[in-house]
Parts: sequence; C-alpha cells; structure tokens
Amino acid sequence: MKNAFTLLVSVMTLFIVTTQTQAQSLQQIQVNINGSRTASPYVFNMNNGLGKTTQCGVDTVNYTFNKTTQFQALTLSNVTGGANAFAQWYPAPQPISITGFDFYAWQTAGTNAVVPITCRIYNASLIDSLPTGSALATVVVNVDSTFGGGVLINFKRQAIFSTPVIVTGPYVITLETSSTTNVGVISNSWTATTPNGRSEWLSSVRLGLNYVRSYNVNVNSVTFNSDFIFQPYVSYSITADFVPSTLCNQGGNTITFENTSSPVNFSRFYSMRAFQNIPQFNFMWNYGDHT
Repeated sequence: MKNAFTLLVSVMTLFIVTTQTQAQSLQQIQVNINGSRTASPYVFNMNNGLGKTTQCGVDTVNYTFNKTTQFQALTLSNVTGGANAFAQWYPAPQPISITGFDFYAWQTAGTNAVVPITCRIYNASLIDSLPTGSALATVVVNVDSTFGGGVLINFKRQAIFSTPVIVTGPYVITLETSSTTNVGVISNSWTATTPNGRSEWLSSVRLGLNYVRSYNVNVNSVTFNSDFIFQPYVSYSITADFVPSTLCNQGGNTITFENTSSPVNFSRFYSMRAFQNIPQFNFMWNYGDHT
C-alpha cells in the first residue's frame, strides 16, 4: 500500500506547561514535505493442523506514520528551557526482537555542523510509560543539514543497534542530544482538526533531566497531542491457532472456534488490519468444506 503526503512543516520550540507559561520564540518554515512509503504484507500459509508457527522477517512499524494527516517538526537542542530528548512508547504484546528504528531529522542551524544524536531503547515504566532503567541498546547517528527539498526519504535516518534487543513488555525509543546545535525532528500534527496523537499520549520529551508526558507539554499554547515518527525494525514469531468448543461432533450441535493466534495479529501497532479495526481479515480459515 502506498500513501503520499504533501504537508506543511512548522519547526517550533517545545516548552513545558507551567502555572504562568511564556511562549518561547517560534521558528516557522514554510516548506512542503513529500512523504511516501510502500508496505508489503506478510503472507502466512500453513495447512493441516493446529498451532502452526513461523518466524517473520524484519518489518518496520508504521503506527505513528499511519496516524499522520500532517507532518510538523520540533527543535531538539540541549539549551536551557529546550527539549534535549524525544521519546516514543510502544507495546510488546508478545516477545519482539528490535534491531533499530527510522527517524526523520535534519540540522536546522544553517551551518555545516554535523550533530551526533544518541539513539536508545529502554524498557517503559509500567507506572508512567516513561523510559526506565539503563538503556537496552545505544547507537549514535550523525545528523547533517541535508533536507533534500523536503522529500521525507531524503532526511530519513537509520539507527541500527549492534545487537538485536528482545523485549517482552512495553518499550520506549529515544533521540537524545548533548549539542546546542538545533536539529529538527519530524512528528505528526498536534494542530490538525483531529490531533494526530489521538489523545493516546504515547510521546514524551526530556526538559533538563526529567522526561515529561506529552499531555503536560505545550507548543505555542497548544497541547502536544502528537507522536514522533520513530519506526522500529521488528521481528517476531506468528502462530495460527484456534480452540474448538468441542472435539467431538455428535451431530446437529454447533461448534464454535476461538481464535488464539499470536497477539501481534490483534495489535493496531503491528497489524494494519487491526489499525483499521478489522483484525478478522488477518485470517483465512479453511474448514475443509469449501467455506
């Protein structure tokens, strides 16, 4: 499936909500962002029996991209009052291997500076969904001023971990900087008629030493109801299975089947059909009678 966007990006400075919030200076750039992607669905086809399992190859999670109607961008910079880290939460409904992630960023200071951005993955706190404990993996990605005429693919950055990370619960991926040179990072829209974050509050930002959930952050007096376009590379096993209400048909009775296939099939984060609220179309059942 191919989606295309021609969208307006505003590069803005993020600030925390306080009792007397003062809007920081805004830098708005009128540019067109052209973004497209092609996603190929996995096909799983095994017959004759219950509990068939296969290991899927690496896939890219497009959940925050799929929610997007408009792109915007935020400034990442280690300056007083600014955001020095961005974070995005994801669930893990079953064991998932993560090898890295895509993000979209460019150096916006108008110089030749190359900014090292530290890319990490953490376990998510079960209390507040923020990064917790030590990083599970870290890699540094250098970000230059390449903007490529606003074509999204031209400033896509790839963070690839040296060793895959296996998660069994919610996780958070982050971009972090110790540099005072501004970097623009793409998110979806908090100002759309229906804010693209959809009030799921999956993102957070670090101001100073502390992360803050997006519902406690404003951008130019508007709540940051938005997601960062961070797209993890994942792989996992998929099992097709079901449990019949009875194993003995005595004639005339109704037999029902409970679908007990892998949880990722029902997750809106990992399944496009679940995102579209039609997870049943992830499956095709052959009852042996041509139905």
